[in-house]
Amino acid sequence: MLKFIWNSWWRNKERFILLLVGVLILSTGLSYLIGITQANNGTVVDELQKRWESSYHLVVRPQGSRSVTEDLNLLEPNYLSGMEGGISLVQYEQIKEIKDIAIAAPIAMMGSITTYVQLDRVAIQEPGIYRMNILEETNTGAGIEKFEGNTYFTVGTWKPVGSGQEYGASPILSNLSYGSEVMVAGIDPAAESELIGINEATLNKNSRFFTTEDVAKEMEDGLGIQIPVIISNKDYVDAKMTYTFERLDIPFKPSEQINTMEEIKKNGGQEFLEKQKGIPIENYIYTTEDVHKKLINNVLNPNQGSNGLEESTWMAFKPSPIDYQPVTSPFGKRWPYSYQVKPYEVPEDSLLAVRSMYRPVNMFGETSQDWPRLKFNYIGVFDPKN
Repeated sequence: MLKFIWNSWWRNKERFILLLVGVLILSTGLSYLIGITQANNGTVVDELQKRWESSYHLVVRPQGSRSVTEDLNLLEPNYLSGMEGGISLVQYEQIKEIKDIAIAAPIAMMGSITTYVQLDRVAIQEPGIYRMNILEETNTGAGIEKFEGNTYFTVGTWKPVGSGQEYGASPILSNLSYGSEVMVAGIDPAAESELIGINEATLNKNSRFFTTEDVAKEMEDGLGIQIPVIISNKDYVDAKMTYTFERLDIPFKPSEQINTMEEIKKNGGQEFLEKQKGIPIENYIYTTEDVHKKLINNVLNPNQGSNGLEESTWMAFKPSPIDYQPVTSPFGKRWPYSYQVKPYEVPEDSLLAVRSMYRPVNMFGETSQDWPRLKFNYIGVFDPKN
């Protein structure tokens, strides 16, 4: 049998040689392609590891701050924003002295504030009683959360007696303002620069990073603390505010203003005004993106006049964690781990405008007298992409 096969090959030796050459070329090509594929896989994995690698190799956090996700060695996204408290400065110095610790970069979440920016001045001059409707729409990713409210003001010569709350309207209309809730964090500038190079991400125009002279100090009135801050040029809130002004269909001639307001007070003040028909006259729409751009422009151009950055603010809210709950993944093969966020129901007697949120309310105190009073000295703007 073998002799028969050999004789057949030998009679067709040209074809046999070509067959051997073809097999050799094919095997060489396959080996080369497999090698390229393995090299590409290694390159992709290596690049992904570089991009997903955390700035911190070791994270030291307060006791009790572990979430349910860490039972599966998963660290929840943006976990720092929900942490309050931490280690002492003595412990920080001890960590720096540990062998093989290259960089010890502390970060402390102080709390959240609203970065209000003064916007348009409403120039309504015709005497009358006006309603200002406020509609705020926030995109949470899961849907649009809406907040609606209104307030009343008058234009004319009428002045209230006493506080004037019983009239339901005020002769004062403040400038329109809007802003986002942002978290304020304290860092060690030198350590953070060495860790992620944040000093190199600071924009140049009228903007700089911290120096040794930038320290927190007591405000001139002794009732608060002034601190130097740098702010991101990106806002992470997707929201829109709409101000709509209506003139109520109520006579308000100069000779009738006092009698008209006294009549409104007798009929229930604001409760009476809520029932009155309004005629739309002005409409203003702002987005958080537009407002943040204005804030950044105010920081980078401090000599353009009043920009609202010198005002002090109260920090009412402490950091608070998100409550993750494990659930069965709807796509188990692709995403084996799945969690849902448990909403926090705000008590009915709370002064907050919303009734539910994704973090529990953790305040410094029930009134502004208990809240830290801060004044921010904006010295720089940084780009997180850099």
